[in-house]
Amino acid sequence: MKIKTRATIQFLVMVAIAILLYTVLKHIAPAIIVGSFSVVILISGLFFKSIFIRIEKFGKSLGKWVGIGISWLLLVPLFYLIFFPGRLILELMKKDPLDREFPSLSKTCWSEKKVKTNSEESYRRLF
Repeated sequence: MKIKTRATIQFLVMVAIAILLYTVLKHIAPAIIVGSFSVVILISGLFFKSIFIRIEKFGKSLGKWVGIGISWLLLVPLFYLIFFPGRLILELMKKDPLDREFPSLSKTCWSEKKVKTNSEESYRRLF
């Protein structure tokens, strides 16, 4: 995509965000900051392409590092606070919701359906 097109699209999105901040959320200072930065993006994209490319590179690297930080700060504690204790509780209760016993005592790995497939209701509610 051309630089002018990318700059215009980014400008329009940022102006929409600034309008949303100002009108709906009543945040004046952030709306002014986003609006001002949108003008910088548009002017640099239309007239100063090297500056626009540097801004985009900075934004991509910032997004990468923010994504890595959020992953480590949110997902790792979430795993150890929710999923790990949940698995331990299931182990202590000797429950296996996925029925993963191996080797299985049954002849096949298929499980019987609980709903009759020939009933009229099974065709109306497929899920």
